[in-house]
This record gives sequence, structure tokens and C-alpha cells, in this order.
Amino acid sequence: MKTAVKIFSVLLALIMAFSAVACAGTQKNNEKTDEPVTTNAPDTEPDEVQFEKDNLPSDIKSLYDGKTVTGLVWEDVYFPEFYIEEPSGDIVSNSIYKRNLNVSERLGIKLNFVEQKGSYNYQGDFVNYAYKSISGSEQAFDYIGGYSSATAALILKNVLTDLANEEYAPYLDYDKPWWPKFLIEEASVRGQVRAISGDISTNLIYMMFGIYFNKELLDTFNVEDPYPIAEAGNWTIDQLIEMAKVCYTNEDDESRRYYGFYSTHNYPWYHTCGFKYVEHDSDGDIYASDDIEDERVHSLIVKLCDFLYTGEREEPTNTTFKDGKIAFTLCEMYYAASDLRSVEFSFGFLPPPKYDENQESYITCLSFPHTLYAIPKDVKDSVMSSAVLEALASESYRTVSPVLFEDALKVKYSDIGDAYSSRMYDYTRAGVTFDMGRMFGMCLFDDQTWAAFSSCISDNNPNWASKAKGIYTLVKNRLKKLTKAMTAD
Repeated sequence: MKTAVKIFSVLLALIMAFSAVACAGTQKNNEKTDEPVTTNAPDTEPDEVQFEKDNLPSDIKSLYDGKTVTGLVWEDVYFPEFYIEEPSGDIVSNSIYKRNLNVSERLGIKLNFVEQKGSYNYQGDFVNYAYKSISGSEQAFDYIGGYSSATAALILKNVLTDLANEEYAPYLDYDKPWWPKFLIEEASVRGQVRAISGDISTNLIYMMFGIYFNKELLDTFNVEDPYPIAEAGNWTIDQLIEMAKVCYTNEDDESRRYYGFYSTHNYPWYHTCGFKYVEHDSDGDIYASDDIEDERVHSLIVKLCDFLYTGEREEPTNTTFKDGKIAFTLCEMYYAASDLRSVEFSFGFLPPPKYDENQESYITCLSFPHTLYAIPKDVKDSVMSSAVLEALASESYRTVSPVLFEDALKVKYSDIGDAYSSRMYDYTRAGVTFDMGRMFGMCLFDDQTWAAFSSCISDNNPNWASKAKGIYTLVKNRLKKLTKAMTAD
């Protein structure tokens, strides 16, 4: 079963499909503005759920009333995230509209958006545009929301503010659930953080990798329900392989053939199985992880290659998960919203499996097209910017994310009749990793981290040891540049 990494070609089609929504209403000079208005957006909130509130002061409007807050954002974002011109029939877009309305009214501000192309093919242009503005002290932007690798590249150029500094960004509260628990632990150097993400980015939610499964196929083959296993913390890659093998039928007639597992994505397994490229010592300094040369990584690749290629199992031809003939697949959460809306079978969603039961928690890898937010060093008022980002993240957590969950998985977040679904989503969201080997994979490590691991599996060549030493050395040497950029004044 030969697999290949095709994420960008798949998402290119999605860009075309969603561009009319994502780019609607652009004004002159690529600026968009959300005025604080009194008209209410359609009610898109889920049923009553006890969502945590933020700690922004009750009188915060008195501090910023009448201010205009300008964000530099990537125009060719894959799914709507920053700005919606007006309410429509799309519940996710309506929730973004309502979020912006609520934040604008709460802080008394006008949200203004300057758009520049910044996706995979245009990230260099975005970086150059932002760098020219910041290095020239134009004070044009209060915050930046860029394609993940573009924001990471700006970190290396030392033009972004430390978002863990309470003097510059006092309102950002990383103990709150809208900021992933691994964010500060993994995306910092000596306690300094230059870019953040979480519920504030709809594309982060959409780009979370998880396991989809066909409930009806599992019933047909008498496979145990994986939900209770995952709930107990025992959902492992061995469990996935065991279940998937049961669902494979070796029929000459393709129409009667079923497949246990198929995916075009291989690189997430390194992260979801608990391995890292970069770790931190007790002082917060970063170093190349010993995981890179760990025998368990080699064992994982051998296990996956054996599962995918050994025996008579073949990759499906002209068949995908949505056709109802594949029991399990690894894909991003957007897949449900884009491809599974009209399927005739019931499907479920699980967090990526652990390496084994000794792994402490489920870990979620992100596809690159998510947004990392930052505050430029030439900002006029970084304290205000931190308040805006916290308000947007907090409001997204309560207003946008539950609706996005419902839109993708067709289950209300508050539906106690399918409580497993919401908890699986919570596990997946809480486990998002910001390993710097992935975060800076394009702009610092020349794609030699994630891509090298992926090719071992897609090429059915489990000789990881021949690559691991070189990758370890590369990461070790390049981290010096990252440390310098992250800790500079």
C-alpha cells in the first residue's frame, strides 16, 4: 500500500473552493474593517455548556474605547478565520462574525484587517512585507496572523515581541483552555514566546490530525468500539493496526474489497507517537532531542511499513474513506466538513493513537496551513494588542470552536447523547504539539525533519538509522540560530 504526502495538492483544491468566502468584501488597499455595531448576528451558539471565561477586567472598554486595531493577516487563508463581511447561511462564518462583533463591542474597538497573500507559495512575500514594515518602524500593525511557517520565519528575523513577558503582553493567560497546554512548554526558549495559536485560529482546529473510522464497517466485521478504548487512554497504534487488519478483505472484485486503513499522510506519526525533534532543559534552553536517534522511532517505522506493505494488502484504487470501503483513515479535521457531508454511513473521530499505553497523553500533529499569531516589535501599544488577542481567543473558544465542531462532525458539542464525540475532540485539541522541529521545519530545517521521516514510510524504506544521525546534527547546529533570535532584545 504505497502512500504519499499530498497535503498541499489536496488543500490547493480547497483554496479554490473556499476562496469566495475567505476573501469576500476586500476593500481598497486590501483592508477590511469590523465596525462596532448594534445589530446582532444570527444566533449560532450551541446549547448551554459551561465554557470558561477570561480574566480581562470588566472596565477594559474604558481603556481602548474608540481605538482602531489593525491586524496583518494572510489573505489566502484556507478556511474563514479573520473577517466575515456579513452574516450568511454558513454557521461557522456566522460564528466568526459574531465573535468579532462581541470583541469589538466589549473593548470598544474597531477591528481592521490588512490582507497579504501568505500561503505556502506566497509565504516569502508575506514575510518580506511584514519585515519591511516592522524593521522600518512604520507601526502599521497591532498584531500579525500568518501562515504558520511565515510567522516562524519572522521569529528568525527577530522582529516579534516576547508574548510571555507580562510587561508587554499582560493579558495573555496561557492557563486558559483556548491556549493549548503544550504551547508555552514547546514553543519557548528560556521562557520567551514569539508566536501563539489555539482556538483563536479556526484553521488550527481544521488542521488537527485525527483518526476517522467507519462505524458501520466496524460493526460488519465485529470490531470492538474504539471509543471506550480511547476514553480509557488505551488507544494505541497497535490497537489501530489490530482493528484495521480485521477489516481487510482480499477479493479479486474491487467492488467487494474492503480496506482496514488508508491515508496519504505519514509525517504525523512521529509526533503523535510522542517523539520530539527539539526539547528543553531545566533552564528553558533548547537542544536536539535524543528521540531522533531512538530505536523506538526505527521500530515505529518498521511496524508501519510492515502493516502497510507486507502480505497481500494493496492500496485502494479509486477508493477513498468517503466511499465507505475503508475502516480507518488519518486525516485533518477539515476532511469531515469538506468530504464527508453527504456520506451514507456513520463515522466517528478519534485522537491519533499513542505509541503505547505508557505514553502519557494523546498528541496531535498539525498540518502547516494554520495561523500563528504574533505582536510586532514596532507596535504602538503591545498591552492593548495582548488584550485583543486574549479577547479574540476567549470568544473563539466559546463562540466559534463549538460551532466548528458541530459543522464538521454533525454532532452538537453539548449533545450528551454522543458525549464520546465531544470528548474525543477535546482530547485532540488539548494535545496539539508545537515541537520546534515541526514549527520551523520549512524555514530553519530545510524540511529535513518531518519530510525525512515521512519518506521512510512512503518509500517503504525503514532504514531510519541512515538518516537520523544527519538530522540530529542538522537540528543541533541550526538551534543556535533559533536561540539567538528568540532571546534577543
